[in-house]
Amino acid sequence: MKESFRAIECKLPGGGCLILIGTKGIADKAVARFKDRVRDLTRRHRGVSLERMIADLNPLLRGWAGYFGFSQWRELGSLDGWTRRRLRCVVWVQWKTRGGTCQRL
Repeated sequence: MKESFRAIECKLPGGGCLILIGTKGIADKAVARFKDRVRDLTRRHRGVSLERMIADLNPLLRGWAGYFGFSQWRELGSLDGWTRRRLRCVVWVQWKTRGGTCQRL
């Protein structure tokens, strides 16, 4: 998710400057750590209710949104979608009781 920078050197009378062109992004290692932590908290057979799982996820999600939210809000949307998909999988597994899936759909 991280773009690299491109450096351009400017020649000015009396000195020069270096201009960096590009955008910052969330480091790949940070995204991998985030996804590993979400995977730990949203294991499908963890044995806790969905409400408890969401309560455990809230500090992690709020921390990430607070740290990266202003500068990297475009990238947070894809991580939010990925986290929601994990939660939908948990709900689907919890519904797989005798007759539970058909009643809830």
